[in-house]
Amino acid sequence: MADCNDDCTMKGSSYRHRLIDLCIDVCEDLIRFTVLIRSSQR
Repeated sequence: MADCNDDCTMKGSSYRHRLIDLCIDVCEDLIRFTVLIRSSQR
């Protein structure tokens, strides 16, 4: 999940903190979703 933090902070240095938080939330949700899909395909 640290990737989300780095990703969003690098892209978001020009963003407001609220947008960075939102970006991290969305990013983490996407990772969870991807993991769920992968585990259900086994």
